[in-house]
Amino acid sequence: MPSVLFVKSLLLGISVAAPIGPIGMMVLQRTLKLGLKKGLASGLGVALADMICAAAVSAGIAAVLLQAGPLAWTLKLAGGMYLVGIGLRTWKAAADLAGEEKDLKGEGALSILLLTLANPGTWIAYAGAYAAIHSDLGSGWGLDYVLGVGLGSGLWWCFLSFFAGWLRTKLDRGMKRVMYRISGAMIIFFGLWGVFQLS
Repeated sequence: MPSVLFVKSLLLGISVAAPIGPIGMMVLQRTLKLGLKKGLASGLGVALADMICAAAVSAGIAAVLLQAGPLAWTLKLAGGMYLVGIGLRTWKAAADLAGEEKDLKGEGALSILLLTLANPGTWIAYAGAYAAIHSDLGSGWGLDYVLGVGLGSGLWWCFLSFFAGWLRTKLDRGMKRVMYRISGAMIIFFGLWGVFQLS
């Protein structure tokens, strides 16, 4: 029987993952371009990053990272610039759908995992959630919390990947070009927004 903490953490993992931000746009774009398997790999990479964040939060490591001002600033700058680069490549890919099956360097599951870990917002979200349910943890660092977050996040990314995979079979080349333009523009926007927030 799943514990109350596990269920709460599962719902938390879904709720943190569900809002469509830059990572969500990248998973959608990758699934549309390369198919369901690549999209699932990217989504599960994000879920793994969420588990790492949850584990670090419950172990007290995240508190140290979030207080390291220069480190957080550097991570936000690097993450924002990386998003801008990926957005520009996505926009450019719309003009050349002949190469859509090509798995571009720097757009793999590992890069998305690292980008998720480099996002201070992810750490802050799980730190806040941890504080809210800390009384349910008892002793230890909360294995149910970490596993629940990972499963919840993984379920969401699987749903999003399957949806994008289904959508991929319904779009003609013209509509794919439009989707690339939209996702590229949104990824660029999120990247620039992150950089501008540094000032």
